[in-house]
Amino acid sequence: MSSETDPDPAVADRLERFIRHEGRVAPSDSDFDRQVDLFSAGYLDSLGLLHLITYLEQDFGVVLDDEAFIDPDFVTIDGMSRLISRALRLVGPETQADVAR
Repeated sequence: MSSETDPDPAVADRLERFIRHEGRVAPSDSDFDRQVDLFSAGYLDSLGLLHLITYLEQDFGVVLDDEAFIDPDFVTIDGMSRLISRALRLVGPETQADVAR
């Protein structure tokens, strides 16, 4: 049973795949995990952030408000997946069903 503060595994999986691709993260990179600060560790830069925002809007169908981007959670995959899961709950079950794809 997951709580509102647990990252949604389906969301986290999709985010991780996108960020590994966008950041060109080697599969053998042992420093990369779902709790690493993606920006300070250099996995995402400002251009990567723009691509991430576009990805979130197109693939998840959510538009995060400006507050989300300054939220301390918006630096890790787990944190981002919590924010996205929360946004998905607000937009309804149709969008939530799309996450599992």
